[in-house]
Amino acid sequence: MSATITEPNSSQVQVSGAYKDFTGKSGSTTTVIQYDSGEAPASGDEGRFLMWRETTTDTGTWEIRYIESATSTTVTVGDGGFSSAPPSGSKFRMSSNLDDINTAIGDAAKLRKNGTHYEFVNREWKLISGAFLADVDKSIGITNKNTATWMPSAFQVGTECAVQFGRLLGGEANDSVETTQGCRLALQSTNNSKLIFGTRIATDDDADKNDDVEVGDILSADEYDALGCILNFYGCQIEASHGAKPLFIRAGGPLRMIGTIVDGDIGGRFYSDASELVDCRFSGNSGGGHAWSSATTPTRDIDNVFFFANDTALKSLGDYDATFKNCRFSDSNTKIIQADASPNLNFKFIDCTTFADNKISSNDGNYKQGKSINYEITDSSGVGQSDVLVAVYDKNGLVQTGVQTSSSGTVSEIQAIFFDKPHGSGASNLAPFDIRVRKYGYTYLGFQSAVSESIKQEVRLVDNANLVSTKAQAQAISGISLNFATSTLTLTEDHSAQALYDYYQYQLGESANMQYAEDFTKSGSAFDLGDWDLVVDGCTYTGDITTSGDITRPSDGKIIGTATDKDGTIVLLPWEIKNVEATSRIQLYNVTKDALVITSKLNGTAGTLVDTAGSYSGDEIAVNDVIRLRVTCVVGASAMLPVILQGVATSTGLTFQVDQVADEVYNSNSIDGSTVSTLTADYSNPMGVDVSDADGTASVKEIYAFFVYSTTTEDGVENWFGGMRAIDNANYEVVTANADIKIQNIGTNAVIVSDGRLFRDDSASVLFAKQGDKPISMDSGALVTSVQPQVEAALNANAKISSINNNSKLIPSLL
Repeated sequence: MSATITEPNSSQVQVSGAYKDFTGKSGSTTTVIQYDSGEAPASGDEGRFLMWRETTTDTGTWEIRYIESATSTTVTVGDGGFSSAPPSGSKFRMSSNLDDINTAIGDAAKLRKNGTHYEFVNREWKLISGAFLADVDKSIGITNKNTATWMPSAFQVGTECAVQFGRLLGGEANDSVETTQGCRLALQSTNNSKLIFGTRIATDDDADKNDDVEVGDILSADEYDALGCILNFYGCQIEASHGAKPLFIRAGGPLRMIGTIVDGDIGGRFYSDASELVDCRFSGNSGGGHAWSSATTPTRDIDNVFFFANDTALKSLGDYDATFKNCRFSDSNTKIIQADASPNLNFKFIDCTTFADNKISSNDGNYKQGKSINYEITDSSGVGQSDVLVAVYDKNGLVQTGVQTSSSGTVSEIQAIFFDKPHGSGASNLAPFDIRVRKYGYTYLGFQSAVSESIKQEVRLVDNANLVSTKAQAQAISGISLNFATSTLTLTEDHSAQALYDYYQYQLGESANMQYAEDFTKSGSAFDLGDWDLVVDGCTYTGDITTSGDITRPSDGKIIGTATDKDGTIVLLPWEIKNVEATSRIQLYNVTKDALVITSKLNGTAGTLVDTAGSYSGDEIAVNDVIRLRVTCVVGASAMLPVILQGVATSTGLTFQVDQVADEVYNSNSIDGSTVSTLTADYSNPMGVDVSDADGTASVKEIYAFFVYSTTTEDGVENWFGGMRAIDNANYEVVTANADIKIQNIGTNAVIVSDGRLFRDDSASVLFAKQGDKPISMDSGALVTSVQPQVEAALNANAKISSINNNSKLIPSLL
């Protein structure tokens, strides 16, 4: 054993050198190390630790792993193995443990062992010359008896030395958090406050600055030392006394506390960027004037540390940077930060307990608080998407952590800074934040949030069904200029709303334009430009457009559509009906809005075809509204069958092409519906034809003629359109889906309805009577000659009906 354990004085136990040093050879893996030369391993080395010194010039790169087993030629390590396979010639050290010290001292009055507890009786350790002390599942009591204040340091660990208690699965510098088999350390200074662990040898400069220091004295480390000692506490509990004798860690090398509880008047300062402080708890530091501080920018963020019941949790000193994540600060801390920093110090707190300005002792240094945003971007099916841009802007428009681009759905963490306290100033609140998620082809997301808590969320994008162009096609659109800085849209080539929309979406999806909100909104071919100015320069824009800014049209620029700017200008759009019979009744009805647009009786010479046109406002018809056209036509004893068409309003207007066909039944009956004076149209409930005939008869053919004529009136085309159809000259059907028509006798005589069959498609009686009405009945004898051939054709030849009598028992079943 190369380690030498001695007692240089009555208050120290000194360990000099490592338990074993050896060199590895080729063939080693991350878990099995091949021995080459030096002090050979042995089977009894199981349970110790192995240190791989990857370089002999920087202790921050050295790795320590627990020894699972050993032979004379190999050492097998656990904790996930080393970060890589050590090459031939690698240098290794094996740890001493507490049992080694106990065996060497062999005096319970100096070091008392009780089970797994080791009590250094009025003594402390001193590690020099590459000593390596490590152990697991132990309890340690250690006391410093030196009477000097602060220096020389207590519990000394020299350069190139290492102390590790507990195990870290995954090892250092690997974002590891799983600890096991930690130890308990009780540290005490019986006389005065002490700097602990780190050491260096006093120089002439030290002696010049402090009259109590001589050259060669052992002082505490006060700056980074590439060969500074390693201090690893994994899953440990470190206790210091409460009161007037605080302890303060100063070590020039890496200090790692992971999964460790630290209680009492103890603080520390980190000098190596390889230091790690994760999943810890610090409490009971009540002395004031000292806390935890950093003299480096740690490679790993200080993460998930709970500070409570402290006079001061942290101290900012010098001009270093540090990021604290998921740290908690209870109200039991008097101060969170004792600020004694330069203008270049930057402390950032992400997902930590939010604290107020008054928890920082002064305006020295720069401090930010923020919350993390972690998005997973997918399509509507949950498939991760690449090349999605995500950006977050504070209320002043400053982008947070830059514009991020997704990769297979993953977006790098964005830190939204809501609290900013610059050096020499008070704090500012930078919330709320504008959050934007964009990729061409998908509906863009833009919303505002205070981000008062961290966000971890899957965001699903839906396809943008309004796009027509591919991204490449949209990029190639010319004649559109979008000046986001001045909010000016300039068109120099003819374009529709669709082309403008596609190009605008393309531009919004560019990284340089993520800072701008999606001001334009499109509904069909209608655009709302927000407060942008529109310039239509020597070209034609087709589509409705609205803005609270200005619309100008230099060089005879044109807009086909409704255009409204801050002056309230409105442009009407045209409708046109082509190839319609003169004298026809037309009705345009907005199905989408459930509102009448226009009803009109056309002029002109009967028998000629005309085109008719008009205009409408955006309030009457919007782009993409569904518009219904009804056309009816009666000229005396001649009529055309009703026409119904539907169309969708476009940004250029509305056009219908009509093809009317003669109503052969109406025409062959030769009855002018406008002259039938015994019938009255009743559009109230129940809807129907009111009969008042002095001779007591009413003709079905007259009723049909009257109905057809009535549909050419304003009320009739609205209420009766399509309500009755002629099957042939003898059979007429009420189509109840279109009009609930019945026949009522409002006269003073009984009435018989004859000269054809009139029936309803719902099999209900076509006749209607109120209390006190005169009788009304249906005599459809004339339909026998029409019905008989149809019935016979529909029946099997063996069941042919030879005759159908005009029998009063048969007729009701046909009504």
